Amino acid sequence: MPLIDVAPGHTRLFLSKSGVAERLGISRNHIGRLITNNLFASPDVWVAKYLVGWDQERIVQFGKDIGVLDDNGQRRLDPETGKPVPITGGSRTGTDRLRTIVKESYSKTPALYLGAALIADVYEVAQASIYINRSRERFIPADVAVDTRFGWDEERVIEYGRQTGRFKSPDRPEKWAVERTTIHGLPAADWATDTVIAQGADAAAQVVAALKEAGHNVPRRLANAA
Repeated sequence: MPLIDVAPGHTRLFLSKSGVAERLGISRNHIGRLITNNLFASPDVWVAKYLVGWDQERIVQFGKDIGVLDDNGQRRLDPETGKPVPITGGSRTGTDRLRTIVKESYSKTPALYLGAALIADVYEVAQASIYINRSRERFIPADVAVDTRFGWDEERVIEYGRQTGRFKSPDRPEKWAVERTTIHGLPAADWATDTVIAQGADAAAQVVAALKEAGHNVPRRLANAA
């Protein structure tokens, strides 16, 4: 995988929950409640382990589809009261309609990216060194940004470590393929599944158990290898 696959300046920007709230004209707390009840568009990206982000164009379209934004992407107002239109129209029918829209068109698994803390664990270095190298342009550019927080594609991080000799031991990628789930609770990824299977039944069994404990899906081929 070439290290120039994402050139400087090509970092994709995503909205945080606060940014989404501002764009849709809905309170952050209200969005939190909607997310809890599966009544909101799922995030597009997850910068593991604590930050999610939404694509702005997708959020604007979501706002139009659920009726809180007009055709120009502006907050719709009730013509009689002049107040913002409620997100569900204030009715059970509106809630059911919202749930259907989310389920059919806005439910997805967010793409996983690593933040600086997990990258430091991958390379077995202090987190500060990731920030220092990045500020001195001695690290690959981020793939995504949610507000001012950055995320990197996991496979690029691994490949960069191999090409630049950042791993303290040659088998570190293999160990990380297991630890990412057994220690950090990350979901399965194709590259990690392949790497774990190559390590044998014991490694596969560890990861399968950790995936189940974390509530993640277990790839069939990984389960068969355990």
